[in-house]
Amino acid sequence: MSDKISIVVTSINKANNCLKELARGCNDRDYSFIVIGDSKSPSCIELNGCDYYNLERQKKLDFEFVKLCPENSYSRKNIGYLIAARKSYVIIETDDDNIPYQNFWDRRILALKRNTILDVGWTNVYRYFTNEIVWPRGFPLEHIKSSFIKDSTLEEITCPIQQNMVNGDFDVDAIYRFTHCNSGNLSIGNGIAIKGFCPFNSQNTAWFSEVFKLMYLPSYCSSRVSDIWRSFIAQIIMHYKGWFVLYDSPNMMHIRNEHNLMDDFQQEVVGYLNNAKIVELLYDLSLTGNLDNDLNICYEELVSKNFLKKEELTLLNAWLKDFSKGE
Repeated sequence: MSDKISIVVTSINKANNCLKELARGCNDRDYSFIVIGDSKSPSCIELNGCDYYNLERQKKLDFEFVKLCPENSYSRKNIGYLIAARKSYVIIETDDDNIPYQNFWDRRILALKRNTILDVGWTNVYRYFTNEIVWPRGFPLEHIKSSFIKDSTLEEITCPIQQNMVNGDFDVDAIYRFTHCNSGNLSIGNGIAIKGFCPFNSQNTAWFSEVFKLMYLPSYCSSRVSDIWRSFIAQIIMHYKGWFVLYDSPNMMHIRNEHNLMDDFQQEVVGYLNNAKIVELLYDLSLTGNLDNDLNICYEELVSKNFLKKEELTLLNAWLKDFSKGE
């Protein structure tokens, strides 16, 4: 197995300060820094330590997924995951509006001792990092008031997915942004690992090779729910493995790219209405413990209930076939 660490970003921007800092850190540590472009991206990003893939370069890759993935889609980040998976044991995904702190570069450990919650219900992990009333993007609105802080125990656990918090303009939904001031720190607490449910995003998450296949971002849904629904599928499948998701202390500062909040709200409505329902559907499925099979089972369920288009299954099949080439 490779001992390489890769960082994957998708961007439509020129080389901004965030990309420069990530490239510098990767270059200093011999990490692989993969930046995936799209139709609105520059044709070239020249940074020492940065491996940039514009659309033309992507089309030359030997991945079936590249031929099928729609353009102007956040799911093109999947192409970066496929590239990184062939040479890495850890993939860290982030965005082009995050600046790493020094502790971002700390070694990631698969098995570790952390405060752990075994409750399989909903846990609002943000409450372990701030005293403010706040919830992560994708958290079901109907569970916000009932998701109180729960007792935890210190355990030795396996955490192949590790979401680090960010400070600054941390990830919340449009409803929160319309009704609250969102600028501050998620700085208290030493991390919490859960076996239940809380959305995690694609903003600052480390994945170990055991779960690379679960990184798949669906294409045929809103970009504001793509990484959220992926997180629910990953958590359901990880239950069968006895694995935890770790939500750890901040190691980046988020300086949010410009957004239209009403556009964000419109894209998030499908999540407000269905996130809890989707988890209930997935939780009732009979899974096998095989990642390929279980991904297909979960996505077939979401397609059958019209949360995703049937074309999603074609993309997922190409994704899994491309992974099998590198195994």
